[in-house]
Amino acid sequence: MMPRLGVVFVLALAACTPAVSDDLFMPTVEEDLTPCGADKLQGLVGQPRGRIEAMRFSQPVVLVDLESIPADYVPERLSIEFLDSETVTRVACG
Repeated sequence: MMPRLGVVFVLALAACTPAVSDDLFMPTVEEDLTPCGADKLQGLVGQPRGRIEAMRFSQPVVLVDLESIPADYVPERLSIEFLDSETVTRVACG
């Protein structure tokens, strides 16, 4: 009888444990891409760096790779990020 009571207790305790949501580990934050015009330039993601360097922009632009991350945040500045230094991986403000 005693082992059966232990099993019931463990099952009851497990039922009281809240489910872990992925949101706890990966919060979703919606960025405002309009101050710098990044909302209109999402098509640049996946493009080669050479194409970006040949373009002209009307707003300040920073090209970001793993070695050059700006310390400041400027909402009106277009931030074009490269993960492998050759392909655009993100276009955002900052």
